[in-house]
Formats: sequence, C-alpha cells, structure tokens
Amino acid sequence: MGRANPLLSDLLAEDPGLGKENPGRVFVPGCGSGWDASVFHTAGWDVVAVDMASGAIEEAQKLVPSAVVGDALRWTDEPFRVVFDHTFFCALAPDDRPEFGKMADRVLGDDGRVVSVVFPIGRSLEKGGPPYGMSPEAVDEVLGDGFVRISTGPEATIGRRSWPHKLCIWERS
Repeated sequence: MGRANPLLSDLLAEDPGLGKENPGRVFVPGCGSGWDASVFHTAGWDVVAVDMASGAIEEAQKLVPSAVVGDALRWTDEPFRVVFDHTFFCALAPDDRPEFGKMADRVLGDDGRVVSVVFPIGRSLEKGGPPYGMSPEAVDEVLGDGFVRISTGPEATIGRRSWPHKLCIWERS
C-alpha cells in the first residue's frame, strides 16, 4: 500500500493506548516495510517488528529502528500487550495457520489482544495464495478458547485492493 493501513491509523488516532491509558509493547509479525509498525511507534508503543526478508527489514528500520529479521511464528520474547496482524495471517497457508494461534498465546501477556486487519475477505482458499482468503472466523478458530473476539469493524475496500477488509480485535478470555 505504501502507507499504513488506514483502519489502523484511524484506530490509533482515536485510542492510542487501545483501551489502556498508555501504549505498551506491540509485536508486528511480517512487518514488511514497516508502515503499520511506524504508526504504533509514532503513537508511543514499544514496537518489535519482525520479518523474514532482510530487504524488508532494511526499509522498516528507516521507520522503526527496532525492526529485526526473524521467524515471527517461533518468536519467544514476551510479554506483549498487542499482536498486530496485517497481511501476515493471510500469507500463511491454511495448514500453517494454527502456528499463528500458538505464537499469539505464547507472546501475549494476561491482558493481551490480537488486532488484525482481516483481509482478503471473501477470497476462496481454493484460489491459493498468498494472499489466502481470510475471515474473522478463521482467526477465531486458530486462537481457540483462550481468546474472544470483542470487536468486528465494518467491511471496507482500501485503495486498489479489490477484496474487503475488516479490523477485528480479540482479547484473552
């Protein structure tokens, strides 16, 4: 997109601490060029942004100096208040998605939340990927009983992307 997802930008502009008085630690797996991570950084969050592509991290470090190369699904640093997903979950093959739930459970603190730009909604898994089709229910499934979805935003189409997005939030139950 060449910019942060506007659903995230709007959310942090309205509530920089995401329901808490102050920002905390956020984990941004698959951060790419760092646009979304930079919005958290600007809002005062302690950001750990991770991507497997060293070229992406070189770009991300221009916006978020703490961006690092690594395997987000195997990350062990904790605790974070938020795991933020935008295009990470949809890049995972359906058989690999349970690892996302395990990672979120492992790195989030007791009051942790998963905030996700669910995209591309309505894309059939049979079409392959990435991006693979995604839905709030697919995230519900991999997060399991340890999390409850507390917010499901309206569908929005952003920029040149033809598939709709929704901003959803889960918290530990």
